[in-house]
Amino acid sequence: MVSYQSGFADLIEKYVFYQESSGSWSEVRARNLRYFDRFCAERFPGRTLCQEMVDAWCQKRDTETKSSCITRTGVIRSFISYLQKRGMTDVLPMPVPKAEKRTRVPHAFTREELQNFFHECDSIVPYKPSPKFLLPKITCPVFFRLLYSSGIRTTEARKLKRSEVDLVHGVLDIHETKGYAQHYVALHDSMTDLLKQYDREVEKIYPGRTYFFENAMGNGYSRQWVVYIFRKLWEKANGKNNRPVA
Repeated sequence: MVSYQSGFADLIEKYVFYQESSGSWSEVRARNLRYFDRFCAERFPGRTLCQEMVDAWCQKRDTETKSSCITRTGVIRSFISYLQKRGMTDVLPMPVPKAEKRTRVPHAFTREELQNFFHECDSIVPYKPSPKFLLPKITCPVFFRLLYSSGIRTTEARKLKRSEVDLVHGVLDIHETKGYAQHYVALHDSMTDLLKQYDREVEKIYPGRTYFFENAMGNGYSRQWVVYIFRKLWEKANGKNNRPVA
């Protein structure tokens, strides 16, 4: 359990409990709230929540974009809103900065690019004949085909629990999602068969796992792993000058 350090740690704990109970919590929001708590504990030791703290924390930094600022401070606005509705603070949230317009053009995959990419996924050679090094060869072909065939987000696939995958009916029960709304995703029969095969193979190596796609440490894969392995395979398949964003 996280131990908060600021002078209003009790309010943070109530807010986090409410969010977790509502199924509206995420690791990004939790991390940014911990950073805010630590900031207040160091800069305003022992003081209760005040406007000066919020204004100082929510000010856009020279080193971040407006989008990054919105992500970093969004949980603070949510926290203040929670307190205001319950008459627990008079502090006002900082206005949301307008995000910059994005000019990046989405990459449209060609049939040839996809064929090349999945060929590389299927051609992974383990560095050593040990379970740890066998996992990428088993996982990558299935993980990326699931993303492509179902349209689920990488976060949803990474955090998918084994108990949330119905291999009998071919349905995913998605809990960890962007909008915090649980929903179901029906799979094509061929994808379901692939997941069944993957599940059997990994169960022999790491029995009783929690996550459907689980690394050798017993955790779900990180976003950094997805970005790294996707770029590595994509560049090998289609070249460095033709790289979409993972």
